[in-house]
Amino acid sequence: MFTVMMVVVLTLAMAVLFIYSAKKEKETYDERQVRARGKACQLAFFTLIIYIFAIMFLVEEYTLLKNYIGTLLMVGIASSICMFASYCIWSD
Repeated sequence: MFTVMMVVVLTLAMAVLFIYSAKKEKETYDERQVRARGKACQLAFFTLIIYIFAIMFLVEEYTLLKNYIGTLLMVGIASSICMFASYCIWSD
């Protein structure tokens, strides 16, 4: 029963997003904005890669951290998103 409800909810959510995106007018960006967003994506990607390598090393050295690997990876993803957002905001 729960699985059926989740499928229905996800289907409805996807339908609403599809309808909303079809009605929305496409925004255009100038070259500077596209370049700044690309640089922010690069910084966020490299931040995440460096963080993952650091976590891999720490988990190998300290076995206690193996219990928290999911949490540690979510912190890395959150820090990468924060890096992207902060660069996009402050590069204006």
